Amino acid sequence: EGEGGGGDSKREGKDGTDIMDELNMDDYDKEESGVQMFLGGQNMTVFTDNQNDPYITVEHPDDDSEQEDAAINATDFVLIAGHTEQEYSSAEVHIFDKDRSAVYVHHDIVLPSFPLCMSYYSNGDAKSEERRNYLAVGTFEPAIEIWDLDVVDAIEPVAALGGREEPKPVQFSKKKKGKKRKSKKTKSLKEALLGKFKPGSHKQGVMGISWSPHNKAYIASGSADETVKLWDVPNTKCTSTLKHHSGKVQAVEWNPVEVNILLTGGYDRQCACVDARDPKSVKRYQMDGEVQSISWNPLNAAIFAASSDTGAVAFYDVRKDGSQTKPLFTIGAHDGETSGVMFNSRHRHMLASCGVDESIKIWDLSSKPVCIERKDLKIGKLFAMTFNGEDPDVIAAGGSGGKIAIWDIMESSAMRSAYGASRSKPTKK
Repeated sequence: EGEGGGGDSKREGKDGTDIMDELNMDDYDKEESGVQMFLGGQNMTVFTDNQNDPYITVEHPDDDSEQEDAAINATDFVLIAGHTEQEYSSAEVHIFDKDRSAVYVHHDIVLPSFPLCMSYYSNGDAKSEERRNYLAVGTFEPAIEIWDLDVVDAIEPVAALGGREEPKPVQFSKKKKGKKRKSKKTKSLKEALLGKFKPGSHKQGVMGISWSPHNKAYIASGSADETVKLWDVPNTKCTSTLKHHSGKVQAVEWNPVEVNILLTGGYDRQCACVDARDPKSVKRYQMDGEVQSISWNPLNAAIFAASSDTGAVAFYDVRKDGSQTKPLFTIGAHDGETSGVMFNSRHRHMLASCGVDESIKIWDLSSKPVCIERKDLKIGKLFAMTFNGEDPDVIAAGGSGGKIAIWDIMESSAMRSAYGASRSKPTKK
């Protein structure tokens, strides 16, 4: 060993050689090209899949469970809910396993803005491997987005109906001296920044969507721009614009039997029934407040129900003349806004309603309207509600608490007493 802080120091091995020379520390940072220097890399074989590696004989224990979690089984119920938290908006695809009473988020779809309405479409039997599932979504943006629900972590929709074109760079021309020209109409700042509206597009947010149950190539939409539009989905083209409302159009729904009949409801306190082939064929039905939700009776397609922000639900028969027609009857369903209303497709005289009073109610309409069950789902003010199309004894709702709730109504003794005998397959899906 050398002494002090200077001088040459040598460390010798047992055979008298210099250890530092053996380690070649002077050239330690001069790497050779390739991978040969890494753990004998010249003899290394890399397999892209562990199943191809002959030295790995035990499968990863989590692989099967992860595949099972990702799979959607034919017995699963799929529920889609719009969700917004701070600046993040999404459509959450929930899976409900009725046998285990379990529900979880399978995946979610990132949306450009606050979700206002959704409509679901599938093109095959639930047990078919070729079945495809799609979702139409309306938000505060003027475009309707079509998403493929079978694609997890999709980055963009498969199609968009309306909306804005990509903005073009603004070009400024130099004025010539000595010549005065009349100023041309310039683009608005918003159009310059966001782009022009596509032909046929809504001009404001989309508040209501209905996919035609008779021809899945067509969608109807209602908007804050006070119009109703009919869309050819495969060609992403607006085929007709209806202007029979004088306020925002919150609700649209195709008739379950008559192919061309469309029901709409708006902030002008009116429901309207129109033949899509003839925009002038409008029958109007007066409400006591802004229309929040509408529903055709699938077991009697001439009857519809509509709810308002006053809490009332009115029932009409479209076979009667429109403007002067009084409702068949009206019920005061909830304290405050009745946000959702829906007929049941299995039980002829059953209707469900939900409201901002945080409750959901089941009504029997066989004679005088009677509330036979009321339930507080404990998820805050209720904004939306629907019966399950394949098992109409199951109902789901979403609330201001940012959660969903699922309720099997036949758990109620009152419901079993009133409708237990008619619990069979639905006549309409």
